[in-house]
Amino acid sequence: MTKAKLVLNIALKQRGMTLLEIMIVLVLVGGALAMVTPALAGVSGAHLRKSATMVQALCNEAYTRAALTSDTHRAVFDLDANTFWLEKTQGGAVAPRERIWPVSDKSVASEDAKGELDKLDEDLERLVDSRDEEDQAKLNLLKPQTWSKTDDESGEAHALEGDIRFRSVWGDHLKDRLSGGVVALMFYPGGHTQEAHIVLEDGEEEDDTLTLVLEPLTGEIFVENDTPEIPSEER
Repeated sequence: MTKAKLVLNIALKQRGMTLLEIMIVLVLVGGALAMVTPALAGVSGAHLRKSATMVQALCNEAYTRAALTSDTHRAVFDLDANTFWLEKTQGGAVAPRERIWPVSDKSVASEDAKGELDKLDEDLERLVDSRDEEDQAKLNLLKPQTWSKTDDESGEAHALEGDIRFRSVWGDHLKDRLSGGVVALMFYPGGHTQEAHIVLEDGEEEDDTLTLVLEPLTGEIFVENDTPEIPSEER
């Protein structure tokens, strides 16, 4: 029995009702139901917006910390667990020279700079023997970075709200979007970061998405309803 019929039956049992009174009861019950339905429908939208705000706040935190501390920071996203956190390494870090194909295992895709060491064996030997301060600075950049989670709340794994999940993450070190595994976006001390797209979706309504677009030079983040095209490498 619907709520409207229940109210109507109770009223009729108590006393006789005119047609006008019956119509007023139905209008009131219908209005109450109409108010509940949009509120329930808006819950997923609220979760999506809140999740986007949380991710945006972490990226802003990474950008600010990198600029203030002169340490490279990275926002790390576990696309399978739908969690994210902040890590740092002392000083600068090497960015991949060319885009790579994304991986779907648990390794952080943005660490593909390891191949740089193999290409520069001879140069490394010269740098190791050099006493020049500039050469030593280059050597420090070429060493594999040791990353650690920040020792505060930003370093803890934060989960997306409700049924919201990561649809994909793309950074300018990748040839394509990553939809599984772990990926990191770098924030450098010089006040710049990677160009990136972070796409969030409602797990129940997959057409309901928001994309966070990260600008590399300013660190600004724009939120869009559509997923932008991946920029060409020639740009």
